[in-house]
Amino acid sequence: MILRSIGRLHGDLKPENILIDPSIQITNSDMFLNTANPQPRYLQVKLIDLESGSKYYSWGHKLITTIYYRAPEVILGLPWGHEIDQWSLGCIAFELYFGKISFSPGESEANLFGIQHMIGQFPEKMINECTIPKFKRLFENGLINPKNISTESYEALVGCTPLYKLEMDSDLKDLILKLLSFDPFHRPSLDEILNHPFLVPKD
Repeated sequence: MILRSIGRLHGDLKPENILIDPSIQITNSDMFLNTANPQPRYLQVKLIDLESGSKYYSWGHKLITTIYYRAPEVILGLPWGHEIDQWSLGCIAFELYFGKISFSPGESEANLFGIQHMIGQFPEKMINECTIPKFKRLFENGLINPKNISTESYEALVGCTPLYKLEMDSDLKDLILKLLSFDPFHRPSLDEILNHPFLVPKD
């Protein structure tokens, strides 16, 4: 929220750029709750590597963000804004919950196919407005043809269960799906994220 208030976005949110107070020992996935006294346990975190971000909110076109956490509008060469950070947060939340990266074996083509497989079909508008010819050619009748990505990447992704089918906390699933919305303007604002049922302490 501080970044937003001074007209900046981060642009490279990923676990490596999120530091946690070293005095707090994290031992398991229940790190936020004490089972004997289930009260929220807050962590002090700090974001680093702010040099990747854009100074202003004006929509950009340059390539930004580490591939595993890169929003689809960036990959497809579309205009992007601070909403790319929300997409990255969705990827990070998925990774922290499941212990694995959400979409990509490490190449943009496979990343796009992983997004399609895990989230759903790309909006026609995004495909039509794609400015990267090699990525636009991946799509046939609105879908990425698996023949257009490497066999290794396809095999690594096709066995993954789509996000909406995964068994997990329903509030967390709802938050991640909203953060990973194709439409940047449908991704929740920071206030909406902080007030989401998953992050609001339950009585």
